[in-house]
Amino acid sequence: MNVRPPRPKRGALPSCATSRRGFIFSGCSARFFNLTQTFFYVKSFVKNFLSLHSFLLIHATIVPMKHTFEQKVFYSDTDAYGVVWHGSYLRWLEMGRVYLCEMMGHNLIELKEQDIVLPVTNLNIKYKMSARLNDEIIIETGISKFNGFSVTFKQTITSKQTGKKYIEAEVDVVAISNEGKLYRKMPQVLAECFERSVKCPVLA
Repeated sequence: MNVRPPRPKRGALPSCATSRRGFIFSGCSARFFNLTQTFFYVKSFVKNFLSLHSFLLIHATIVPMKHTFEQKVFYSDTDAYGVVWHGSYLRWLEMGRVYLCEMMGHNLIELKEQDIVLPVTNLNIKYKMSARLNDEIIIETGISKFNGFSVTFKQTITSKQTGKKYIEAEVDVVAISNEGKLYRKMPQVLAECFERSVKCPVLA
């Protein structure tokens, strides 16, 4: 025997409807609860994101990308006085710059094939103390400045045992073609890389 459900009374509101007094808590109450819960989750996410952003702004510093390698002093690196010959430091500095470029994904031979050569235009070195035979030294190389035309490498050579500095150096480099023509702007393939290395954020 089929029983028909009772008809709603005339003037009655459906299960999900509104009246002048607000929501009728039936099917609408569940939907309203879900919307409130979703809003709460979104609000919490935004709050946590802003807190993380503020933390990074406070505790992050701009630290240039650096390359570090170690080297031992051999007889061929010293002079008649038993200390490292001043020209040996230049060789280690050049090695540091080459290693840094390779770390950033640029091989000098491949750059030459793209008609890009990187000569040194300015070299400023402060000799602080002399390294000696069998000393273990640390060569650190970074980029301190890039103005779109030239790039400045900041380099130090220190003692692995004591941490004291042997030298400090700043080296300016520009870009030229294989025929020696000066590029007024650093080629884009290098400019983007140098720009990122100067503005690389690292947590303090």
